Amino acid sequence: MKAKQILSLISMGVLLVGCSKTQEIKPAKMSVVSEEIKVILTSERDLDDIVTIKFEPRNTTNKEVTWSCASNDVLTLQGDIIKANKIGKAIVTATSKANTSLKKDVTIKVWDPNSNQHFVDVVKNDEIQITGLQDTYLAGSLVSFSVQVLNNEKEIDNVFLNDTILSTKSETNYEFIMPSKDVTINVTTKKKAPTIAATSIQLSQTSLSLVVGESDVTLSATVEPSNTTQTARWEIVEGNDVININVNNNEATVHAIKQGTAKIVVSYNQNVKAECNVTVTRNNAGVTSAKYDVEFDMGTRKTAKPLETPEEVFDTLKIFEDDTPILDSISEIEYIYGGGNGGRGETAWYAGNMLKFGTTSVNGSITFSLNSPINQIKITGYTTDNSSKIRVGDSESLDWTDEATDNKTTLVTCTDMVEITKDIIDANQTSTITIDFETTTSLKIATTNKKPIYITAIEFLLV
Repeated sequence: MKAKQILSLISMGVLLVGCSKTQEIKPAKMSVVSEEIKVILTSERDLDDIVTIKFEPRNTTNKEVTWSCASNDVLTLQGDIIKANKIGKAIVTATSKANTSLKKDVTIKVWDPNSNQHFVDVVKNDEIQITGLQDTYLAGSLVSFSVQVLNNEKEIDNVFLNDTILSTKSETNYEFIMPSKDVTINVTTKKKAPTIAATSIQLSQTSLSLVVGESDVTLSATVEPSNTTQTARWEIVEGNDVININVNNNEATVHAIKQGTAKIVVSYNQNVKAECNVTVTRNNAGVTSAKYDVEFDMGTRKTAKPLETPEEVFDTLKIFEDDTPILDSISEIEYIYGGGNGGRGETAWYAGNMLKFGTTSVNGSITFSLNSPINQIKITGYTTDNSSKIRVGDSESLDWTDEATDNKTTLVTCTDMVEITKDIIDANQTSTITIDFETTTSLKIATTNKKPIYITAIEFLLV
């Protein structure tokens, strides 16, 4: 064989040996086609099947990933298999085996096609922070959340619920009723307009005299310069149980609740503010009242009797002399007892003609339905001790669940009520306290700190 042929064969052999070894090409970038995947509750899925991962360069030789997930109750992860345990969201992370610095998060949404629970998604925006949201809500439920702009040079432009603009509830707070489908919230921002500071303010009146039950009065604030970008902040700094206000930009309508004094302050900034002093009186002309005494026969009982129905309580109340009845019915009771008892041995006392509100373990209450509006009551009786507290006012008031929300009730401490003892009972030394509140025809009286009160008479008034 010629030398030239021998060299050609050797070269071909070397070339073949070189081709048999594949050169490794590591990934430089990693991405996922979808950063959010939906799976059905109780299902088991292979993440490698449901998540599409792309690498750059395209000819990356090792495209395998390792899956990981923080501990959660929505799903469990074993290897690349997830099991959907609970409706909600959880994040799984894919890490490249060939380049562990490459990671990508994928949100797994677990849903139940037979459930009325739906997801709330938020469009990512590094300039804002949203708080108060859950992952899912039942259709028809109230969804509330707040938005904070993190960039001091920006402000909220719009808050979208899908394609609808949400109006603000108060400043940065928003709410909506959850529909029967998933929704997406998208907050857009805009550059803040230059601030034009207020330099002076003048109120239309610096003092007001109001009468309970008569017309409201509107206060107006005139501010300079008129094109200020700052907004008025109205506050009741004294007497928020005496008046309330309804604010509309530079105006506040003042409504009298009960007799007393109050102070309103309006401010645009720390240096620009004004105040108005308010005096509220009652028009004593045409006072109406109806007094009821409690009549309850204890019989041979030595302990107060739990009254089971509103009708039982209603039957204990007897209209006083020639007063015109104002009480239509009692719509609701809670832990009300006929009679009273206390003490031990020789100091024990028992009484019949009283209604006991609550015990030292639970609070008691009565809701009265009236045929005429009232705004004052006089309660006659005794208290367990002078630190007893009772709330009185409109039964539909938000104050019952969130104190001082709408000021339609009054919370009082029974400081002027006599503390009950055997000697006090024997001498019939009752005391009477007067309580004012917003006018109502549905009146609720309730103890609030588990210290019972004992009522022997109650007078309903409109003054």
